[in-house]
Amino acid sequence: MIAAFSATMSTMNTATPREVGVQRVPATAGFCWMCGRRAVSGERLPGRRHRVRLLCRQHDQAVFGPPGEAPTS
Repeated sequence: MIAAFSATMSTMNTATPREVGVQRVPATAGFCWMCGRRAVSGERLPGRRHRVRLLCRQHDQAVFGPPGEAPTS
């Protein structure tokens, strides 16, 4: 019983870790979920496998741009 438990735990610990944080993904079509402009990329939120929210260029810069840099219009 204990051997089976330890084998299961080692399998669980060696599994690849999930991605943490918001991921940027390219968008080929669609519209920004915030303003309705044509989308250039999308954001994949943690905990949602296939759900991607599309972003226009302005909102893409606001979400994924360097910290402290204001988005340009």
